[in-house]
Amino acid sequence: MTESESGRKKYSVAVAAGVTVFFLTTYLIPWLRENMLLPCVRGIRDFFVMLGRHLKSSATIPWWSLWILIALSATIVLRIINSIRRGKSMESRKLDWRMFREFIYGGIRWTWGYSFSGDIIQLAPLCPVCSYQFDLRHDAVPDDRLLYGLRDVTRFWCDNCKEEKAVLDGDYKRVELRVKKEIHRLYNSGEWETIVRRQIAERSENQSAER
Repeated sequence: MTESESGRKKYSVAVAAGVTVFFLTTYLIPWLRENMLLPCVRGIRDFFVMLGRHLKSSATIPWWSLWILIALSATIVLRIINSIRRGKSMESRKLDWRMFREFIYGGIRWTWGYSFSGDIIQLAPLCPVCSYQFDLRHDAVPDDRLLYGLRDVTRFWCDNCKEEKAVLDGDYKRVELRVKKEIHRLYNSGEWETIVRRQIAERSENQSAER
């Protein structure tokens, strides 16, 4: 590019910039100020003026009751905002697998803890209705498919509900082994995260309902 062409290009850019500045300062900015900024400022001013006159006036609703309504509305809004924030933080937060400590299997609510090395310990069957720990009873039921004609089962009795809640195949050790295998399957598939998030949401809803 020659010096003359470079000079013409700089001149064109300068002219375009000048025209743009002239248009903004002469037309656009005054138009925005008259049609948007000033009406907004006037609207806000008129709102506060009206609110002040209303509070000073002898209205049928006492001014203190209006302040109570405002405070209640603000409290409700803040709770909604906090709930939304908690929901977003829970969705974005990475869960620890040790938070997975209960689930429903075979119609029974199973709870457990973890040892220091991460092994499942203290596996307990609870009633899904009242959370009472089941009484276990080993039994045998007829089964023509087996050589001896009997099949081992474990009966789960809730002494609080006075009702048998579940009957699972095998003695309790076999049942416990199947439950642990299912827990490990949920670990490996990643389904435990969905279960934990649902449990946290349910607990949050219950706490909100209690309030």
